Amino acid sequence: MSSSGLQDALARSREVLSSRVLQNEAQVRAAVISPLLQALGWDPADPTQWLVEYPVDNGRVDDALFGSGGSAHVFVEAKRQGNLSVKAEDQLFRYAANKGVPILVLTDGDTWDLYLSMAAGEPTERRFAHHTLTESSDLGRVADDLRAFVGRTAVTAGAAHDAASARLKQIKDRKIGKGGLVPAWAALLAEPDEMLRDMLIEKVEVDVGARPEPRDAEDFLRRQAGATVAAASGIHPPAAHSMNTAAAADQAQPGLTAGQDAAVGTGRIVGLVVGDVRYDTGNGQAAMALLAGALQRRNTDFMERYRDEAAPAAYKGTAAVRDDMLDDSLRRQVSERRYRPVDGFPEWWIYVNLKTDEQARRMRVMAQISGLPWDVDEGVRLIRRGSA
Repeated sequence: MSSSGLQDALARSREVLSSRVLQNEAQVRAAVISPLLQALGWDPADPTQWLVEYPVDNGRVDDALFGSGGSAHVFVEAKRQGNLSVKAEDQLFRYAANKGVPILVLTDGDTWDLYLSMAAGEPTERRFAHHTLTESSDLGRVADDLRAFVGRTAVTAGAAHDAASARLKQIKDRKIGKGGLVPAWAALLAEPDEMLRDMLIEKVEVDVGARPEPRDAEDFLRRQAGATVAAASGIHPPAAHSMNTAAAADQAQPGLTAGQDAAVGTGRIVGLVVGDVRYDTGNGQAAMALLAGALQRRNTDFMERYRDEAAPAAYKGTAAVRDDMLDDSLRRQVSERRYRPVDGFPEWWIYVNLKTDEQARRMRVMAQISGLPWDVDEGVRLIRRGSA
């Protein structure tokens, strides 16, 4: 099918999914998945191309798509709309184990997650594409990805596997590159060159009308290097005991009284400051939900990154989950208020049933993922009061 034809099929699928009329997996497969696979060039009447309920060692995969030589090249596992979960992901990978199937697709018709089955790492580390039709503002991009990775022409030519490998490498390289930003920036600050120092001096002069001394600018940059490393590692530098009262007032957070500023860092969490904006929340659970929302507004992929990157440290509860991935167990935990909706983004839930110290640790992880320094004026600071 032509590019416009596939986009038309995606638009029709989005319309029916948005109506929420599909009640079960069979309806999702008939109304969305099968038409889209056909739009991608697969013929359901040709058993050399496409088999449904394809038997594997430990069950049956919903759709198996075949390339040249009669071997399966793509497994598609379907779920009812809104029923994707880690359990479904694990099921798909069990079906594909030792089968040599390069590309795996997990979908509820709306969300399409594509994986390179034989890559290294956990399933989430093998995912190279993620699209949600009802949320996408660019169905052309969705069509391009589906055609490149699941289209029959690309699959049978072997181009789909090559393209998926290249995309996954790009994703991993980006993650590694982002991980190197903090130490590289800290190194630049620690030994600032004249260009960086002079840019800072000129900016200060433009903003406040006074020109700082070069040595003061260099000292400031070196202190920022220490704060950057501390924020990334979660280690808080000790307060300067020699700071006098006037200097302490200069360092106080905007909008906080001296007593409130002193309360930051000990006791019960009653709010937070993001940049120069203060939020009063009343408790740590509300602070977690509010911070997550503030960071999601800054960067629309923050919640997905928090879900994926915080998971290894989330030994108590899944760090975050989206509405369409709530299984029965998670729905029960939501009803028990173990999860809280993210402020401004009710489709996302974060695990908040934690002691105060763990709430603070999770929020520090949020700041770290978003690239904001922790416990400094320019980044994220908690407001605490009373005893822990």
